[in-house]
Amino acid sequence: MQILWVTPFNTRSAIGTYSREVCEELVSRGHDVRIMRVESGAEARWPAISTSIQILGPDDAIPADIDLVIINYGNHAPYHAGTLRIAAERPAIAVFHDAEMRHFEGGMQDRHQALMPTVMGEDGLQNAAPSELDIVDPGARPILAALAAMASGAIVHGPHYQPTVAAACPGPVEVLPLCFPDIGTTQTKHECTSTRRVVIFGIISPYKQPDRLLRAVSDLQAEFGAIEVHLAGSIEAHYRSELTNIAADLGVAEPIFHGYLSDQDLSAVLTRADAICCLRHPVTEGGSASLITAMYQGRPLIVSNVASYSMAPDELIHKISYGEEVSDLASALRRIFLDPAHSDKMALQARDWARITYSSATYVDRLEILIARVMDILPVVQALRQLTSHAISPDGRAMPSALFAMAQATEELFKPRQYQYHDLADYRGQQGS
Repeated sequence: MQILWVTPFNTRSAIGTYSREVCEELVSRGHDVRIMRVESGAEARWPAISTSIQILGPDDAIPADIDLVIINYGNHAPYHAGTLRIAAERPAIAVFHDAEMRHFEGGMQDRHQALMPTVMGEDGLQNAAPSELDIVDPGARPILAALAAMASGAIVHGPHYQPTVAAACPGPVEVLPLCFPDIGTTQTKHECTSTRRVVIFGIISPYKQPDRLLRAVSDLQAEFGAIEVHLAGSIEAHYRSELTNIAADLGVAEPIFHGYLSDQDLSAVLTRADAICCLRHPVTEGGSASLITAMYQGRPLIVSNVASYSMAPDELIHKISYGEEVSDLASALRRIFLDPAHSDKMALQARDWARITYSSATYVDRLEILIARVMDILPVVQALRQLTSHAISPDGRAMPSALFAMAQATEELFKPRQYQYHDLADYRGQQGS
């Protein structure tokens, strides 16, 4: 199959790293894949990730021989500015890496003076949650709905925004755990010391709740003595000062700020940790590369029990409430500190599970099934695009009555049969039955 994979692809982009893993796996299975970069401005000139796959520029035309386009969306306009041009031209599979896309919308307006399309009837999406499992901010639903409505199918990397996307997308929507490569574990072995170490890594912001960790450490200090809090990643100066002041007020040691680290240096910090925290509040992303990276390190892990974090087995990681509660975080740390042998065993089992679950092979196994399902309905979606382009009044405005009539007729004639597929062979067998 001829696939155009639309993505940011500079060396600083985690979505670019994910894209290389998936595209190279697709190529290994016989697909012809071309990558199209979609960054704008200076970001479009940043060095590309190394790959043998052909890379097209953000302004290049869509090749005429493409069978399917797959577009990656993220909440950063400079990285994803070119996606709208492609989505307007081709009904693609949309991969949503974020559940919050308002920064993308705002960036497109500020940087490119481009207004986002809207979906008729979107007020209902904004004012009512499609599902109690959906935690997308109501104000963020219209932008997700608009992008999903332009797609022929969609991928989300967690269950927490699937209902919003599925409510608008005309094709199948699947929850696929994100795939991400192992940054490589250093040869440094964890050594037990009298001083415990707890690490939060990535871009250090209030969303990752380092203040919650400092308060938990304060509650445990009398029982366990000094506990080091390591913050490995870039942090704004004002927030660094804020955390330093919080630590002083609580009577705990100032956090150890590592700043941005190379993969090797980050792995060394994580390997020495007695516990790693991947906390989020609120959750704005889809899947979590941080979660996957932490699990690869084989160290005890504490997560908020929400979104993609909740998809990992309970017996492999320590899950706490999604919120600001301190006592359950302190309890999880206490269990790890009191029984390090059991916690280490859990962590090693989690690493083995992650290496399979988050591999590109596992991801593409499921992606190929979705591609096959989308190809079934793609001719209908393409035909509808052509028809609806004529459902306009003489002054150029859309005619809702005509559009709704087309949608209703299409739903009755072409609504896909409901299948449960276990693998691609099972899909093909059911399609032939």
